[in-house]
Amino acid sequence: RDWSSDVCSSDLNELARRVVDFSFGLCCASGAEMKDFGNHVYGVLPRGTTFTDEDAMALRRQGIVLRG
Repeated sequence: RDWSSDVCSSDLNELARRVVDFSFGLCCASGAEMKDFGNHVYGVLPRGTTFTDEDAMALRRQGIVLRG
């Protein structure tokens, strides 16, 4: 069954907003960092990790569009 016809885009936008809000709260509580990669792609980086330019290039090669 194709469930996409049962869910309108405003419901999906609301769900996406809730996931981002929850993730941001998780980051604040745990000392992690939330990174906006662009194109509605976010990452949660645990405390003490880094995201380098090389990491960004690897994601670009995989087809994930990043800002900057």
